[in-house]
Amino acid sequence: MYVDAASGEILPDGAFEWRIENPYVGIMKNTVRLTTDGSWLEIGEQSRDGGENWKHFFEMSLRKVE
Repeated sequence: MYVDAASGEILPDGAFEWRIENPYVGIMKNTVRLTTDGSWLEIGEQSRDGGENWKHFFEMSLRKVE
């Protein structure tokens, strides 16, 4: 499968977003945010129409344990 290199940026609200484009599945992006309680929240979305509409396909919340 052919995949371009991933690109990433810091969003105005401080979240980090990275994305890849693939001719078979479209654009896939993951957005990572640190929540007020210190958790890492990551949401994955996919667009098959060039970024007009996004479908939520993945979510995870992680927190550090001592």
